[in-house]
Amino acid sequence: VYGDLAALWSEGKLTRAGKPEFLPFRLSLPPAGRLSLAMTGVKVRQLYKRAMAAAPGAIHGAREFDGDYPTVEGDPGLDERSFGELLGTMHPSVAALFRTASNRVAAEPDEMSGHFGGTIIGTLWTVKRRALTVVGGLGEIATRLAQSLGPRLITGATVRTVMPRDDHAVVHVEQNGATRRIRARYVVCAAPAWVTREIVRDLPRDKADALAAVKYGPYVVMAITTRETGPMPYDDIYAVAVS
Repeated sequence: VYGDLAALWSEGKLTRAGKPEFLPFRLSLPPAGRLSLAMTGVKVRQLYKRAMAAAPGAIHGAREFDGDYPTVEGDPGLDERSFGELLGTMHPSVAALFRTASNRVAAEPDEMSGHFGGTIIGTLWTVKRRALTVVGGLGEIATRLAQSLGPRLITGATVRTVMPRDDHAVVHVEQNGATRRIRARYVVCAAPAWVTREIVRDLPRDKADALAAVKYGPYVVMAITTRETGPMPYDDIYAVAVS
């Protein structure tokens, strides 16, 4: 099923996703806020185009690579300045809106690069986005995968090391006091940056330094269960940003 990804709750009003250029007229903003949002929107669209021109399709796995270490050059001018700096001074209501959008990726506008902000936030602003999910929630995917894998799926185990080789990887796993050595064609290391840096051996120096520099921050996500049994007006809303 599909759902709106960029719905907004501001000033006590819910605004559904739509054409971004209409947001200055749809949100409950004072005249100065509407002008500020329109001007900031133009900046975000320009940042998005500039970021995508430097690295088209390189975000969210859209570009295929050989499984080693994909290199994305990006735009040095965007990487050297923060997203907040490039946005400049905004009306307080507009600044709160873009801060909320940035917080969804656990960062402040001044903590993310212009390239990252221009790509991630710019995607929401430039394109009407609809997210794809599944009935019952995304957890259903993991549940069905576990059912199909059966005993091949190992849970409750601790990965101690991942050692890349020329055509495979060796993974050392500890479970119930015993250590197993597993040979794998590929390893998907979906772990926090500091964990990946610790367990994956022989990382290139620049990759290890980049992982060590990654910062994490808290943010609030709330899921709501309702008691309605029939279709409701908000059924097609995937996420709401509250500012």
